[in-house]
Amino acid sequence: MLFKDTNELGVISLSESLVSQILTEAIAPWEGKARYVGDRQIRYGEDGLYIYAALSIKMGYSIKEIAGGILDFICKAAALQLELPIEDIIVEVVQMTTLKTWVKRSMRFSYRGTEDEQQE
Repeated sequence: MLFKDTNELGVISLSESLVSQILTEAIAPWEGKARYVGDRQIRYGEDGLYIYAALSIKMGYSIKEIAGGILDFICKAAALQLELPIEDIIVEVVQMTTLKTWVKRSMRFSYRGTEDEQQE
């Protein structure tokens, strides 16, 4: 159980699988161009909902378009569907891939507006 609240009308609960479904829907428009890699972090704390997702994007596609689009979708869904306060939502591009190779990247897109880029 990710979130549970009790009030005079009853109990409201939110499972991690609902947030995972939002993440799945967020990447659907870029199927074949991007995919999630590694573990996704989803938690709810005092400050609100925290989501972290790492991406691998194929070379030749716009990093900002794909990562920004995924971040926008997740933010809108969290605000409109879940109606929970948001601590932070981070979508990080950790690698770029071709048919035979991959290149490490670290480009972070955040709900809070910070963007970092480092290339090794």
